[in-house]
Amino acid sequence: MIEKTVIQNDSSAIRSVEDYIAAVCYENHLDNYHATIAVPVLGVVQAMIGDYSADMGSIVLQSDYCREGVFFNITSSADCFHREDQGIEASPTPLSDSLSLAGMLADEMRVLDDGRTLQLIFHLRGIAARETERRKCVLEKFYAKVLVEA
Repeated sequence: MIEKTVIQNDSSAIRSVEDYIAAVCYENHLDNYHATIAVPVLGVVQAMIGDYSADMGSIVLQSDYCREGVFFNITSSADCFHREDQGIEASPTPLSDSLSLAGMLADEMRVLDDGRTLQLIFHLRGIAARETERRKCVLEKFYAKVLVEA
């Protein structure tokens, strides 16, 4: 799947992130996870643009599958993610607030590349057993078994 986009620090940055997340979710049938993914990823990018706009450069947003489900990497040329950001600070910043929210919504959060990359992992579960049974009933009702003889 490896999807990647570069977000420039301009007026269209947030819209680009929203479009990217929507496209990844749509193309991979993750519509049920769209809000759970969009809120933390968008929040972190917005905070990065606000906190590091002068020295950040561009943001690279990448997603791919992993064993647990799907991950999103948010990478900047600036060293803006620190392990202590994941804890509670005396004077919170927009980025630390966004990281706290991301930590609550993502199933896993990792700081990589010496603080330049934040990886948000979302565990995806298969279809619920109840929904599977409902779909089987629909198929059985509308599609009669047919025996074809030659």
